[in-house]
Amino acid sequence: MPEKIPAWAARYVGIPFADAAEESAGGLHCWGLVRLVLARAAGLDLPAYGEIGARELAALALFAGEAAREPWLPVMGPPRALDVALMRGPARAVSHCGIMVSPSHVLHVEAAHDSVVVAVSHPSVRRRLIGLFRHRALAGHDLDTVMLRDGGASSSHERRS
Repeated sequence: MPEKIPAWAARYVGIPFADAAEESAGGLHCWGLVRLVLARAAGLDLPAYGEIGARELAALALFAGEAAREPWLPVMGPPRALDVALMRGPARAVSHCGIMVSPSHVLHVEAAHDSVVVAVSHPSVRRRLIGLFRHRALAGHDLDTVMLRDGGASSSHERRS
């Protein structure tokens, strides 16, 4: 039986791509989406990295040296919601990220499409996935105690019917 996408994650589907880390830009890049979800779901305040473009952010955020990686732990077991998926971008360089919404699905956005939830087994993700990382603040916690601090509040980009 296929895994159901969590309702909280569906609220982030359809956010347009914009080369910006802040919602006020009318959309978000991949790191901006990760920041938004972790802020709302777990209360984490992650850096926006200012004027750096979307292509450079994933690599910078997770691999720019020990200081930048400090809050990120490699996931050694099965992935879980709120783990960050590091991926290769179109040029095969480490330049893209998404956020796990379940052990088998990742939420991400890129220039080619609005934010979507995709199975990690799908070729568009599977071939690009480099690794999974968990923020240190979430490592020792049962996710039921940290998930959805916002009560599932919707994004300002939520699709309207």
